[in-house]
Amino acid sequence: MPDLTELARAVADTLAANPDQKSIEIDTPGLTSRDVDALIGAVYDACAAAGVIVKGVKVDPMQHPLPSGAQYINAYVRDGRLIVIDLELDDKVIVRRK
Repeated sequence: MPDLTELARAVADTLAANPDQKSIEIDTPGLTSRDVDALIGAVYDACAAAGVIVKGVKVDPMQHPLPSGAQYINAYVRDGRLIVIDLELDDKVIVRRK
């Protein structure tokens, strides 16, 4: 399993270095739901530290299912962080910046 903190830092550094880049894809084959959940938190934290404002993340529903009580039909907000469940994704997390 990759170091999720390092992966999140690489995402944040890439977005910080390329202000015109609106999103970045992270391939996540083999990651569990818990791994993807940890990756989402790490990405938000790393981007905040790098000064990159994240609009939200899109995730594969098989790797990160929609929790019961979600605010929207395909998304939810956790700790002020938008997480969208995208049926089109397969083993990916997409980070979108504002």
